[in-house]
Amino acid sequence: MLTRLREKVGKFLLYIGRVFTLLKIPPNLLTIFSLIVVIIGFYLFIIHNMLSIYILLIILSSFLDVADGAVARYSGRVTRFGGFLDSTVDRINDFILILSLKYMGFNELIVYVLIIISFLISYSRARAEGLGLKIEGIGLIERGERILFLIVIIICSIYVFSVAKIILYVLVLLSIITLIQRILFIYKGLKQL
Repeated sequence: MLTRLREKVGKFLLYIGRVFTLLKIPPNLLTIFSLIVVIIGFYLFIIHNMLSIYILLIILSSFLDVADGAVARYSGRVTRFGGFLDSTVDRINDFILILSLKYMGFNELIVYVLIIISFLISYSRARAEGLGLKIEGIGLIERGERILFLIVIIICSIYVFSVAKIILYVLVLLSIITLIQRILFIYKGLKQL
């Protein structure tokens, strides 16, 4: 869903790409910064209970994650290693964000199920693209939506934990549906190759 929105905000992404390119910041460095920012936020939350700072750092990390691709495209520095690094860092960031829900008091089993389903959604895309299928935009909820859900869940957990739990269950359900949608899409797509 956000993939389609990303196409509409292309001019904004182009502007971001231009600014960071002028600052001579390489896209891979932005990718690494996105990871460092999440790790710092997680540390501040776990050790010092600074949840508000953690939320702000999650948002900053998400911005850097969008910026790295924009810079790579604008500066003509799109590389296969950059794509690999971006995907790998995304998985680590996803793991940290979802794992943090456990330390907020959410059910451990649900947290681990969400980690596994999120990884399988990403794996299905990587595997399908390795088999020659374009799968971006397939499914109810891609990574961008999952990050937004997680931010909303974390914010809600501060004020109304019961609502945050419901939103988490909705996220897990939508993620399972997305995985099923991708599996079906890949099955049909491979039959046509």
